[in-house]
Amino acid sequence: MADLTALSPGISFWYNWDFRPDAALRGGAYRELGIEYIPMIWGGGTDVSAARRDIPEQAQVLLGYNEPNFGSQANMSAAEAALRWPELEELAEARGLKLVSPAVNFCGGDCQDTDPFHYLDEFFERCEGCRVDAIAIHIYVGCSPPGDNKAEWLIGHVENYKSRYSLPLWLTEFACDNATSLDEQEAFLRDAVQYLEAEPRIERYAWFAGRADNVPFVDLLGADGELTSLGEAYVNAPKNPECDR
Repeated sequence: MADLTALSPGISFWYNWDFRPDAALRGGAYRELGIEYIPMIWGGGTDVSAARRDIPEQAQVLLGYNEPNFGSQANMSAAEAALRWPELEELAEARGLKLVSPAVNFCGGDCQDTDPFHYLDEFFERCEGCRVDAIAIHIYVGCSPPGDNKAEWLIGHVENYKSRYSLPLWLTEFACDNATSLDEQEAFLRDAVQYLEAEPRIERYAWFAGRADNVPFVDLLGADGELTSLGEAYVNAPKNPECDR
């Protein structure tokens, strides 16, 4: 709860790659902070019946499979994801939830598909007529492009998704993946958030991560639950008053 309390002035939602909150938060105390919890069906092995039972009744959105084109994540072909998608449609319909697509990313090895655009194209082709209300994407890029805007490469990826698909976009993970210093990561974060807050096609976005050991200089939180300097930059970044991302 200390983590969410620290982040609450600058976020509108949280998720934990599961369909129910962490055990200590299942009483719903996070709602007192004005933060929405968003459940996820992580992969094909997730118990959808348990999710139907345990998703909090206040939930409004359901996230689809997590990086199914990665062997180390949900590890599902586009055909398998499309075949199983009606289970998520039925769950979303039963619980009155908005339904967000599988979250895709570029994959460098051990992949169902290296290219997220190709994966989504095949998913939609095989799942013609399926219900998807928004598209989830993950973006990890370098933070030293030649121009002044340190999020230039992230912006380029988002623009590609915008031109290819007409649905709203949820950027549910993003960071610079090769920062060599905290200052470099912070410059990327500031430029990225400025763009995301102004871009009408971005419906929601979430930094990766509160704490992580697999991407350098990304922690928003210290071990004590206090904001790091990067966390301060994220929470205090100027927000668009016309939307709640």
